[in-house]
Amino acid sequence: MPWPIAKTPSIIWAANTANLQDLESVLGRIKGHAYLGGIKIGMSLVDRYGLSRVVMAVRNLAPDLPVIWDRQSAGTGGPSLGGEFADIAKEAGVDAVVVIPLAGPVALVDWIYPCIENSIPAIAGSTVLYNSFTQSQGGYVSDEALTTTVADAYSLGVCDFVCSSDPEEVVRCLGRLKMMPQHVADSDAEWLERCSRLENGNRPTLYVLSPEDNRISEETRRVIGDVGWHLIVGRRTINASILDSLVKKQLRVL
Repeated sequence: MPWPIAKTPSIIWAANTANLQDLESVLGRIKGHAYLGGIKIGMSLVDRYGLSRVVMAVRNLAPDLPVIWDRQSAGTGGPSLGGEFADIAKEAGVDAVVVIPLAGPVALVDWIYPCIENSIPAIAGSTVLYNSFTQSQGGYVSDEALTTTVADAYSLGVCDFVCSSDPEEVVRCLGRLKMMPQHVADSDAEWLERCSRLENGNRPTLYVLSPEDNRISEETRRVIGDVGWHLIVGRRTINASILDSLVKKQLRVL
């Protein structure tokens, strides 16, 4: 499958269905949509049926759609598991994986590097949608750890990042990559100029987690600007009409 996703912005459907029958039913209704950029699969299907079987189910119906494997805990386990994770992903034929490298710098390298060696793009995530995660929210994980994690992942060559739709979170994510200061760029031209000076020559792509109401604020859209981005939508039931509405109202490309 082609990577990175050719069309940006696009919708990434998080296929959190209860069974393969529901996956196939929904995918049969939305495959071929012009702004469907990929399918993200996770625990609900993979732990029930196995990774290879789920990937094959998607391939049978939509062979041209990239399949992203979000293991949820990838990157938080022992460093020795990183190589096995990459091998499993490659054997199953996924196109990209989500890694949440919060177990420290050694684990970050040992989880992401095997993906790079196996030509499997890693999408680095350092945010979650539930409360009380970071210390500023009353949780256990320091806010500074998230800053370091994203910056270190970028230094390894990772250019795809998961973030929430909160405009402040988008600014922090971009700021972590040292591509912009801790405030919004004054203009699109200024942003593009900063991107052109990136050390590894690659612009970032953001995978924005859609809020429950699927409404992306004007402020978030302004902060994202000309950065490549995709909207991850985690609805169990979705059809072409819903996709059309999301594209028109949230991506603003129709």
